[in-house]
Amino acid sequence: SVPQGPAPAQERAIDLMVERHNVAMLGPAGTGKSWATSKGVEILRQNSLIVAITATTGRAALDIGGTTLHSWAGVGLGKEDVDELLKRARRNKRVRERWCHTDVLVIDEVSMLDAEFFDKLDEIGRRIRRVPEPFGGLQVVAGGDFLQLPPINGKYVFHSARWHECFPADHSVVFRYNFRQQSDARLQDILADVRAGNLSAESKALLEARVNFPLPPELNVDPPLVLAR
Repeated sequence: SVPQGPAPAQERAIDLMVERHNVAMLGPAGTGKSWATSKGVEILRQNSLIVAITATTGRAALDIGGTTLHSWAGVGLGKEDVDELLKRARRNKRVRERWCHTDVLVIDEVSMLDAEFFDKLDEIGRRIRRVPEPFGGLQVVAGGDFLQLPPINGKYVFHSARWHECFPADHSVVFRYNFRQQSDARLQDILADVRAGNLSAESKALLEARVNFPLPPELNVDPPLVLAR
């Protein structure tokens, strides 16, 4: 969890959320993206706003107590063209009401959202809500790390011109400080190397030194946990 008081990135992101701006929270795991999102959502809901919590995968949706973005949007796999997807959304009263009455849409694990699908959702939002702004004026809060899982198919979402229209540069907040491993600077260095796909000689040597390293008995791990070469 984040220590007492938000760090500058968290504070900036929460302020943008509360001021009803779109915001993209980007950065590695352990930097407080989920914490900032939950705090912002808490304030928005206290202000009687309807917030939809979604993620790009079922596993991620379970972790945050939400639903998949595809399910929320009512578009199935979303493979059809935007006109067909819009018809599907309009035919379903519950889906149509979700699109029209939600105030804030949270999208977690946004790195797995491809550019084409993002464009389709944006167009559906504009047309079903009848507002010519990104997502039809629906406030969008996205979080993720573009150095983690990529889209299964297609281009990264930031290749879409609509992404940059939805999230101007000053509404993309990069989280850098690692709270999760803050007491172990060496581990932070290793994780940063692995994330960037560029393992330094020092990091590699330290990991190799831990191969088959005996675990403290109090961990009580069975079978023994070892790092594979």
